[in-house]
Amino acid sequence: MVRNYERVPGSRTYRDFTEENLEDALEAVRAGMSKKMAAQTYGISRATIARKLLGRNMQQVGHPKVLSSQEEASIAETLGVVANWGFPLTRLDVRTVIAKYLEK
Repeated sequence: MVRNYERVPGSRTYRDFTEENLEDALEAVRAGMSKKMAAQTYGISRATIARKLLGRNMQQVGHPKVLSSQEEASIAETLGVVANWGFPLTRLDVRTVIAKYLEK
């Protein structure tokens, strides 16, 4: 079964906040709270709050994905079923299956 990793806030020195905290901080600033006070209250840097209010750096970080999340989940489920049938696949087999899927 595939493990779904969820990072625990506090485990790294950058982007150490949840999306809910960021949205709460942005709403508080829009409602009249100062950026400095929101930064102290929600534990998010003032520069991050300012950038998000201006709409900068809103793109997804990293290389764009080839497969959608739904396609990845479907492939993972299929590989799990095949393994349960008693035919576990090697890394090369998995890569070949995905390559053939992308060729379609």
